[in-house]
Amino acid sequence: MVAADIASAIGALPILRPLWVRPVLGYHAPLRSSATGRPRITIVIDGIRPVLAPVDGRVVEHRLVTGDALIVAADGWTQPRPQRPNRIVAINSFDDGTRFEAPQGLSFHSAAPLNPVARSLFSALIQAGEDAGQRPSAPDLLRLLVRAALADCRPWPQADRARLAWARARAHAYEHPGSGREALAAAAGVHPNHLSRLCRRIEGQPLITWITGVRMERARALLAAGLDAGQIATACGYGEASHFRRTFRKQHGLPPGAWAVAAARPLATVPS
Repeated sequence: MVAADIASAIGALPILRPLWVRPVLGYHAPLRSSATGRPRITIVIDGIRPVLAPVDGRVVEHRLVTGDALIVAADGWTQPRPQRPNRIVAINSFDDGTRFEAPQGLSFHSAAPLNPVARSLFSALIQAGEDAGQRPSAPDLLRLLVRAALADCRPWPQADRARLAWARARAHAYEHPGSGREALAAAAGVHPNHLSRLCRRIEGQPLITWITGVRMERARALLAAGLDAGQIATACGYGEASHFRRTFRKQHGLPPGAWAVAAARPLATVPS
């Protein structure tokens, strides 16, 4: 893949629909929201990308589809929703470079912040969101911005792509501890076999062992919160409470109920 592939994918989109994200007075962003403090843009090339975001003064869940472009100002925020792999171009104005992310292979980054031309176009797009009279020019500005920013970009090193894929899988696992290998691979945008290799390389253990550890971490928190084994089994992806109990006891040396009682004692020391 070369940068021209991204430019071609954007150029092939029949239409670009800009959506401007702005803070809503009196509304507090969710704790798990994404707020970098810098402007960013997500353009969906194909697929569906659900996201909770304040667009034009309304906080609703948007299902971004092919051609949608979410333009987030420096003081804006978004909260991602569970999703299947899709292709996106994400232009993020970080100091260490502009990143173009796409789970299915289009991954590029620059070695420096946006060049002056791209930065100027980025500012113009942000301003267009504040002036209804300028909004009709936004699709053309978007295409020009992608072309200008791509001039500085090169493919990500293989190691960086691997870390990015594992970071996506890890985040999905903690957000949805009931997810299995197939779901985590889909979230990471890689083949399940490749995900297993990434886990061994990065975490130093088999994927199933790592997934069990994530589920047990969530289970301990839910036990401390007072949930019963049946509720925890469902939350952690176990089909039956008996399966959860056996796994918990194997991992901790105590059944869930006994562990919860021990954990509730003052100065208690329980297996982690």
